[in-house]
Amino acid sequence: MKKYLIPALIIILVIIYFLLTRPTSKFNFNLNPTPTQEIVKEFAIGWNEIVDSGVKFKLEKNVNKGTRPQIVLIETQLEEVVVPAKYVDKLIAGAKSAIPSLKISSDKRESQEKYYSAVLTGTYINRNEKLNIIQQVYIKNNTVYVITATFIGDLTQEINTILNNIAKDKIL
Repeated sequence: MKKYLIPALIIILVIIYFLLTRPTSKFNFNLNPTPTQEIVKEFAIGWNEIVDSGVKFKLEKNVNKGTRPQIVLIETQLEEVVVPAKYVDKLIAGAKSAIPSLKISSDKRESQEKYYSAVLTGTYINRNEKLNIIQQVYIKNNTVYVITATFIGDLTQEINTILNNIAKDKIL
Protein backbone atom coordinates (compact mmCIF):
# COMPACT_ATOMS: atom_id res chain seq x y z
CA MET A 1 0.00 0.00 0.00
CA LYS A 2 2.81 2.42 0.89
CA LYS A 3 4.55 1.83 -2.45
CA TYR A 4 1.52 3.30 -4.28
CA LEU A 5 1.08 6.24 -1.95
CA ILE A 6 4.31 8.04 -2.90
CA PRO A 7 3.71 8.12 -6.69
CA ALA A 8 0.07 9.15 -6.12
CA LEU A 9 1.20 11.96 -3.85
CA ILE A 10 3.79 13.06 -6.41
CA ILE A 11 1.10 13.36 -9.08
CA ILE A 12 -1.20 15.27 -6.75
CA LEU A 13 1.59 17.59 -5.65
CA VAL A 14 2.51 18.33 -9.27
CA ILE A 15 -1.09 19.28 -10.05
CA ILE A 16 -1.27 21.52 -7.00
CA TYR A 17 2.19 22.94 -7.71
CA PHE A 18 1.44 24.15 -11.19
CA LEU A 19 -1.95 25.52 -10.13
CA LEU A 20 -0.33 27.59 -7.40
CA THR A 21 2.80 28.68 -9.29
CA ARG A 22 1.23 30.02 -12.45
CA PRO A 23 2.97 33.21 -13.53
CA THR A 24 0.65 36.19 -13.40
CA SER A 25 2.43 38.08 -16.16
CA LYS A 26 0.79 38.16 -19.58
CA PHE A 27 4.21 38.29 -21.22
CA ASN A 28 6.58 35.38 -21.48
CA PHE A 29 10.02 36.49 -22.62
CA ASN A 30 12.17 33.41 -23.02
CA LEU A 31 15.57 34.70 -24.08
CA ASN A 32 17.30 31.32 -23.66
CA PRO A 33 15.35 28.73 -25.64
CA THR A 34 16.21 25.13 -24.92
CA PRO A 35 16.90 22.56 -27.66
CA THR A 36 13.68 20.74 -26.79
CA GLN A 37 11.66 23.80 -27.77
CA GLU A 38 12.45 23.18 -31.43
CA ILE A 39 10.82 19.75 -31.16
CA VAL A 40 7.89 21.17 -29.19
CA LYS A 41 7.21 23.90 -31.75
CA GLU A 42 6.39 21.25 -34.33
CA PHE A 43 3.33 20.04 -32.46
CA ALA A 44 2.62 22.64 -29.77
CA ILE A 45 2.29 26.05 -31.38
CA GLY A 46 1.42 28.63 -28.74
CA TRP A 47 2.89 26.53 -25.95
CA ASN A 48 6.14 27.28 -24.14
CA GLU A 49 8.46 24.88 -22.42
CA ILE A 50 8.87 25.79 -18.75
CA VAL A 51 12.06 24.76 -16.98
CA ASP A 52 11.13 23.06 -13.72
CA SER A 53 13.55 20.85 -11.82
CA GLY A 54 10.68 18.91 -10.22
CA VAL A 55 9.45 17.43 -13.49
CA LYS A 56 10.94 15.84 -16.61
CA PHE A 57 9.10 18.15 -19.02
CA LYS A 58 6.55 20.96 -18.73
CA LEU A 59 4.57 23.04 -21.22
CA GLU A 60 2.30 26.02 -20.62
CA LYS A 61 -0.01 27.70 -23.10
CA ASN A 62 -0.11 31.47 -23.40
CA VAL A 63 -3.57 32.86 -22.60
CA ASN A 64 -4.70 36.43 -22.09
CA LYS A 65 -6.56 35.75 -18.85
CA GLY A 66 -7.65 32.93 -16.61
CA THR A 67 -6.01 29.64 -15.80
CA ARG A 68 -3.15 28.73 -18.08
CA PRO A 69 -3.36 25.26 -19.60
CA GLN A 70 -0.39 23.14 -18.57
CA ILE A 71 1.10 19.78 -19.49
CA VAL A 72 3.57 18.04 -17.19
CA LEU A 73 5.58 14.83 -17.64
CA ILE A 74 6.79 13.05 -14.51
CA GLU A 75 9.03 9.98 -14.45
CA THR A 76 9.14 7.72 -11.38
CA GLN A 77 11.36 4.70 -10.79
CA LEU A 78 9.73 1.84 -8.88
CA GLU A 79 11.79 -0.29 -6.53
CA GLU A 80 9.81 -3.43 -7.22
CA VAL A 81 7.68 -4.90 -9.98
CA VAL A 82 3.99 -4.00 -9.71
CA VAL A 83 0.79 -5.12 -11.38
CA PRO A 84 0.14 -2.16 -13.72
CA ALA A 85 -3.67 -2.16 -13.49
CA LYS A 86 -3.59 -2.25 -9.71
CA TYR A 87 -0.93 0.47 -9.68
CA VAL A 88 -3.13 2.78 -11.81
CA ASP A 89 -6.11 2.00 -9.53
CA LYS A 90 -4.03 3.13 -6.55
CA LEU A 91 -3.00 6.32 -8.36
CA ILE A 92 -6.65 7.14 -9.05
CA ALA A 93 -7.65 6.40 -5.47
CA GLY A 94 -4.85 8.61 -4.15
CA ALA A 95 -5.80 11.47 -6.47
CA LYS A 96 -9.48 11.23 -5.48
CA SER A 97 -8.63 11.29 -1.80
CA ALA A 98 -6.45 14.40 -2.25
CA ILE A 99 -8.86 16.18 -4.62
CA PRO A 100 -12.40 15.35 -3.46
CA SER A 101 -14.01 17.14 -6.43
CA LEU A 102 -12.15 14.93 -8.95
CA LYS A 103 -14.54 13.06 -11.24
CA ILE A 104 -13.07 10.49 -13.66
CA SER A 105 -15.20 10.38 -16.81
CA SER A 106 -13.10 8.00 -18.91
CA ASP A 107 -10.61 5.27 -18.02
CA LYS A 108 -9.09 3.44 -21.01
CA ARG A 109 -6.33 0.92 -20.44
CA GLU A 110 -4.23 -1.18 -22.78
CA SER A 111 -1.43 -3.65 -22.36
CA GLN A 112 1.21 -3.72 -25.11
CA GLU A 113 4.18 -6.04 -25.38
CA LYS A 114 6.63 -3.35 -24.27
CA TYR A 115 4.45 -1.24 -21.95
CA TYR A 116 1.13 -0.78 -20.17
CA SER A 117 -0.87 2.39 -20.74
CA ALA A 118 -3.88 4.11 -19.23
CA VAL A 119 -5.63 7.24 -20.47
CA LEU A 120 -7.76 8.98 -17.89
CA THR A 121 -10.00 12.00 -18.38
CA GLY A 122 -12.01 13.93 -15.86
CA THR A 123 -12.75 17.23 -14.17
CA TYR A 124 -12.23 18.87 -10.81
CA ILE A 125 -13.01 22.19 -9.16
CA ASN A 126 -10.23 24.60 -8.16
CA ARG A 127 -10.92 28.17 -6.99
CA ASN A 128 -14.50 27.91 -8.24
CA GLU A 129 -13.32 26.96 -11.74
CA LYS A 130 -14.06 23.64 -13.41
CA LEU A 131 -10.81 22.28 -14.82
CA ASN A 132 -10.49 19.44 -17.29
CA ILE A 133 -7.76 16.88 -16.78
CA ILE A 134 -6.32 14.35 -19.20
CA GLN A 135 -3.68 11.97 -17.96
CA GLN A 136 -1.67 9.36 -19.81
CA VAL A 137 0.14 6.78 -17.69
CA TYR A 138 2.80 4.51 -19.18
CA ILE A 139 4.47 1.73 -17.23
CA LYS A 140 7.60 0.21 -18.78
CA ASN A 141 9.51 -2.29 -16.65
CA ASN A 142 10.03 -0.43 -13.34
CA THR A 143 9.50 3.07 -14.72
CA VAL A 144 6.22 4.98 -14.57
CA TYR A 145 5.69 7.97 -16.86
CA VAL A 146 2.71 10.21 -16.17
CA ILE A 147 1.74 13.01 -18.57
CA THR A 148 -0.91 15.28 -17.06
CA ALA A 149 -2.75 18.11 -18.79
CA THR A 150 -5.04 20.55 -16.99
CA PHE A 151 -7.07 23.13 -18.85
CA ILE A 152 -10.31 25.08 -19.11
CA GLY A 153 -12.43 25.06 -22.22
CA ASP A 154 -12.40 22.89 -25.29
CA LEU A 155 -8.72 22.13 -25.93
CA THR A 156 -9.14 18.36 -25.80
CA GLN A 157 -8.17 17.63 -29.41
CA GLU A 158 -5.12 19.92 -29.31
CA ILE A 159 -3.97 18.54 -25.96
CA ASN A 160 -4.44 14.91 -27.01
CA THR A 161 -2.22 15.57 -30.05
CA ILE A 162 0.46 17.13 -27.84
CA LEU A 163 0.24 14.31 -25.25
CA ASN A 164 0.59 11.66 -27.94
CA ASN A 165 3.60 13.43 -29.44
CA ILE A 166 5.27 13.81 -26.04
CA ALA A 167 4.71 10.08 -25.43
CA LYS A 168 6.25 9.18 -28.81
CA ASP A 169 9.17 11.57 -28.36
CA LYS A 170 10.07 11.01 -24.71
CA ILE A 171 8.62 7.65 -23.61
CA LEU A 172 7.86 5.07 -26.28
